[in-house]
Amino acid sequence: MHRDPILGDSGSWIQPAVDILSGNGFGDTHRTPLYPFFIALVYAVFGAKPMAIVYVQALIGAMTCVLIYLAGKRIFNPLAGMISALLVVCYPYLIYYTGVVMAETLFAFLITLTVYMLLYAGDNEKLSLWAFSGISLGLTALCKPVILVFSLFICFWMWFALADKKRAMVSILVLGIATTAVILPWTSRNYLKYNAFILISTGGQDFWLSNNDVAMSLETSPDLDMSAPDKWVWFPKERHAEISKMPKLEADRVFWKEGKEWIRDNPDKFAWLLPKRLLHFWRLWPKMASSRDKMLAKMTSGIYFPLAFAGVILSFRRYWKKTLLLILLFVSFTAAYLPFYCMVRYRVPLDPIVLIFTGYVLAEAVKKVFPKTTNFMN
Repeated sequence: MHRDPILGDSGSWIQPAVDILSGNGFGDTHRTPLYPFFIALVYAVFGAKPMAIVYVQALIGAMTCVLIYLAGKRIFNPLAGMISALLVVCYPYLIYYTGVVMAETLFAFLITLTVYMLLYAGDNEKLSLWAFSGISLGLTALCKPVILVFSLFICFWMWFALADKKRAMVSILVLGIATTAVILPWTSRNYLKYNAFILISTGGQDFWLSNNDVAMSLETSPDLDMSAPDKWVWFPKERHAEISKMPKLEADRVFWKEGKEWIRDNPDKFAWLLPKRLLHFWRLWPKMASSRDKMLAKMTSGIYFPLAFAGVILSFRRYWKKTLLLILLFVSFTAAYLPFYCMVRYRVPLDPIVLIFTGYVLAEAVKKVFPKTTNFMN
């Protein structure tokens, strides 16, 4: 590695961990708890060394590759699982974020684990497996709450995928109880500390930053200059400073209120933003990217994503009971992020799941070309 693993938002994840280890408590509720506690654990064992986080994240990334193999095998066949896993092993974005102190690597692992556990539970229909799926879902939410939007879609999937509707209702209840049991202690902590209901974290500032007149300029700007990030202006800085002086929870309420008012008063502008954000969420490279980064993205994501789209279509008729879960994951995450400023980094934790469909298409092509040599992988 030839760069510092501390980048961008890294400091805001590290500081709560340092506060925990120094006995000062977690701090405010802007950041979710799981990744700071993960950092605190790594620091407690190896010392306050950011590179130690990178090494542990490398192991977590490796486990994600194994889970992708198991998921691809469970949905399609062992060959599709193996090809999907190999694609994840060599996927540039996942490698990059493994080397940065940000939550994406842990989040990608937890999403993959949750999807695999749900598929496993769907095949075996044991209540204990639905409980473990709920535990995984709860931990994922404590890493980034956006997964909770997917939880509603999970219930939809379970109702249609499970033949016994009474059993499906019981399974949904078990899943919900297990998920709630994981999240509830943190919600209780927030209530005791702030005397207010905060499920996991506050998000008003991010919502406000994404919905204002100045933010629209960022959506219309060309790819950003990597050498001059200080020139980016995408929110009213004076108003932001005014609100930020308020107590944390009051500021959060004001941020939410003004963001909602902007959408209410500017429905045409908000409607104009939505397709722009959809494009930014699923684009091949971030707005800040070098020519080398763009070329690498074209050679990987530029090939994998069209193949994945073909895989979704080609596999749905035969495998819909399982692939529907993955499709609903993509839909729920996209919908959840559209009211906010969207960037490639927010989508990257989904990419291992996307590559399962790429692996399926490539596996089908390999079997057609080499039918005899791939029989053992069916």
